[in-house]
Amino acid sequence: MRLRKRLCNDSTLGFPAFEKRETGGWRRSILFRGSTRNTDWLGIHMSELAGGQAPEPVVKHQEEELTIVLKGEVVIGLCDNHGSPEITREEVLKPGRFVFHPSERYHYLENYSSEPATYLAVKWHATARQQKPAKQLDLSRPVEYPKVGTPAAETVIDEPTTWLDRLEVHASGLLPGSGYKPHVDDHDVIIVVLDGEVTFGGVAHPPGSCLLHPGGWKHGLRNEADVPAHYLVVELHGKPVRHDPIDVFELTRDAIMRTAANLRSR
Repeated sequence: MRLRKRLCNDSTLGFPAFEKRETGGWRRSILFRGSTRNTDWLGIHMSELAGGQAPEPVVKHQEEELTIVLKGEVVIGLCDNHGSPEITREEVLKPGRFVFHPSERYHYLENYSSEPATYLAVKWHATARQQKPAKQLDLSRPVEYPKVGTPAAETVIDEPTTWLDRLEVHASGLLPGSGYKPHVDDHDVIIVVLDGEVTFGGVAHPPGSCLLHPGGWKHGLRNEADVPAHYLVVELHGKPVRHDPIDVFELTRDAIMRTAANLRSR
């Protein structure tokens, strides 16, 4: 992938879209590709899918993936049996729903409706942690928001996976005027705004925004709007060690994208 000479900014995203690709009724904005403290490779992209379209046929890939629907609805085809190409069930994902795809597990996505749908895909791989493939987690239910203003957050996933020591996803919220102080985590943190508005680095981020805070980067969050805000927090826990040789160009590109995506985190 080559960086565009002129980066295109999208006001609904927490960091620049480095490359936009369009194929038929599928428009994909690549937000981040690179390595982090917890992954050998992390990719995040936002997709807009027209009604009656599918971005690709039934596929499997090395990366683990979280697919989070932000607008409209899509149908996800899932395979519960590792190594089998047979789709065993379908799930309808509406806004606020998401699904986890283990490594090398067949799946597909399609928009059966006449209205466009928007979804976020987070993919990663790292040094293998488990001796067996991660299980298919049935997470295609709506996220139940916790009562904002309380310290509790609903944990939806807290599991070891093939590539991570632990994958944690929880739903949280902030009342108007509340927030938490900047701090540093060892794990990578991805925040997806579902409703309301949050502020980070002096910039307000509306629903559909995605904020990336790699391990070791300082970050905080506030709600400076007059309505409650709800968001998903995705935590990637793991400390992989690279084994494969990395091309100098790829390593340089990763460093540029990682730095540009997190300038506000310093």
